[in-house]
Amino acid sequence: MAKRKNQKDRDVRRSLRAKVAAAVADAFPGCRPDFCGGVERSRMATLRSPLGFRVQDARSGKYRSNIVWLNAEYRGDVSAAWVAEAVKELNG
Repeated sequence: MAKRKNQKDRDVRRSLRAKVAAAVADAFPGCRPDFCGGVERSRMATLRSPLGFRVQDARSGKYRSNIVWLNAEYRGDVSAAWVAEAVKELNG
């Protein structure tokens, strides 16, 4: 039972990563998300650690935002407008 639950949790995190990647690509053309936290195959993943990302310029490699933390169990939609607003709020 625990193995199925852990697999389900990993699938939710993978789905969230894909949603964030698509939203960052829409909100910031030419940039990509650099993820931190929420490691897939470790003990930390079973402890439900939060998932974070920063917006990184694909050409220069410079970061355009501070870390945006998400709950790794979040199952809702992640839109480009939400990502842009979160980055704007955290950058000050």
